[in-house]
Amino acid sequence: MPRALQSAEDIQAEVRRLIHEHRDVRSSAAVIDVPLPVLQRADGTGLNWWMSGFGNAFGFTEVIGAAVINVGKRWNLIDE
Repeated sequence: MPRALQSAEDIQAEVRRLIHEHRDVRSSAAVIDVPLPVLQRADGTGLNWWMSGFGNAFGFTEVIGAAVINVGKRWNLIDE
């Protein structure tokens, strides 16, 4: 299935939503700083963006990774 094209802000907002709706993040009342995605050459799966530099992420690496992968399967970054 082809990925829909989205803006950096839309991708950031969706990753943020998925992270902050996770039960572990909610139960700890943590606020994770989510960076904007950065455009890159498409990888072997067709993903053309990546995110790094999440703030206040200690203990939530798996939650963050799952959110990024989830959004990455559905959306690509518009090359603006």
